Amino acid sequence: MNNEQNTIETVPVVKYIAVFSAIYAALMGLVQILVIEFDIDLGSSANTGMFVGAGLGTMMKFVTENKRAPVKSENRKLVWSCTFSSLIISGLFLASLVIIEGKEAINEFSELLLSVPLFIWAGSLIFITFLSYVMLQINFGWGARLFYKQLSKKQV
Repeated sequence: MNNEQNTIETVPVVKYIAVFSAIYAALMGLVQILVIEFDIDLGSSANTGMFVGAGLGTMMKFVTENKRAPVKSENRKLVWSCTFSSLIISGLFLASLVIIEGKEAINEFSELLLSVPLFIWAGSLIFITFLSYVMLQINFGWGARLFYKQLSKKQV
């Protein structure tokens, strides 16, 4: 397997990071509309679903277009870049939600930030980043190899 990975020409992953970001942002926008317009509380499980959906869509596009799972170097770039992309997109949507909701939401958000110690916020961010990393590692690793096998069976 290692020799096989050395002979495979890697592809630029920027396109797939953009695909992940677009899917994640679109799903996040849809959920934000539901939250604002219909006053629906979807909780944190909605964020996990959006994240997994964006990862699966991106993985399937990569495997379908390249007829293989990502090699280690591509996997590493995809996992880290998509993880940080999701953090940036989530932060931007949170900021926009607070701004859209107005001064009261800004005051509530400020109070929340100040009521919890910094080490708790930092620990939470590290933990969420770790979980995101693990989910994407499984997705672009094991999941991509499994999807490639299923795709190969269909083409035979």
